[in-house]
Amino acid sequence: MGNQEVDMNANKPLFIRRVVGTSMSPMLMPDKLIFASSMFRYVMPGQVVIVEHEGKQKVKRIERIENDKIFVIGDNLQSSTDSRHFGWLKPHQISLLEDIPPGSVV
Repeated sequence: MGNQEVDMNANKPLFIRRVVGTSMSPMLMPDKLIFASSMFRYVMPGQVVIVEHEGKQKVKRIERIENDKIFVIGDNLQSSTDSRHFGWLKPHQISLLEDIPPGSVV
């Protein structure tokens, strides 16, 4: 466990997304606009990220990092489709949300 180095992706350094669904409530409620960046070097457990899975982007929280793989979950486990369903992710499948410290409510 610990920090995971991630390759920087210059194709989309900063982008805006709208939250859909309740998998991250109450921290991120539906229709909230969020800012994310793929320009970062490290991620760690507790950080909120956007993950790419089967062509869809999902907002999740990093729960664990092991051997170059990242396990993510939603804050609202009953409403979340996350690594418990689709498994571990590779670092290139995530983007880091900006200005959301672990445990904060926005």
